[in-house]
Amino acid sequence: IVTHTENLGLASSRNTGIENSHGEWIYFIDSDDFMFPYTLEFLTRYLKYCDVENPGHTSIDMVIGKCFRAEKPDFYHCVNPIGSKLAVKLNFLDCLYQICTFKSPYNAKKSKLGPFELDFNASWNKLIRKDVFYRIGENRKSWYNEKYRCHEDNFFNHLLYHHSNEVLYVDIITYMYRYDGNFSGKNLFL
Repeated sequence: IVTHTENLGLASSRNTGIENSHGEWIYFIDSDDFMFPYTLEFLTRYLKYCDVENPGHTSIDMVIGKCFRAEKPDFYHCVNPIGSKLAVKLNFLDCLYQICTFKSPYNAKKSKLGPFELDFNASWNKLIRKDVFYRIGENRKSWYNEKYRCHEDNFFNHLLYHHSNEVLYVDIITYMYRYDGNFSGKNLFL
């Protein structure tokens, strides 16, 4: 475990995590949110089935699961995957469209899972190939901007999508975004 002696912000924490990681994949989770026991298993499972012509190799650099914005604690204990389990490959322009329009890559009427705006705008709940960060730049100065203390992900995610060969979006809830009605950065502009 790597710790900072003082709170340097989310961007600094993410950059430190990237620098000190040893695996091929990185997954972010916020401290006040919840990840299901099946999350990493499901996200990695989809990687294995993506390239049937070239087994064992995939051009997928990121797998995005669906998040559920929870305002009630009774849903936190869900143990069974919810969703169609369909997956769709996206390119940079597809991802940029999702960020700008908040639209689902699936027909919202068929998937009764709720809003999609958080799936593409936040860095959490994405299984990201570590190499993507090094395609963006060779060190933390190129990654999450540490001078931002609010919406750090929004300034950086377009770079993640741009430098990813392919992104896979899976229609299954893998992350619980806890929302209590308070915006953590609301006092930054007072």
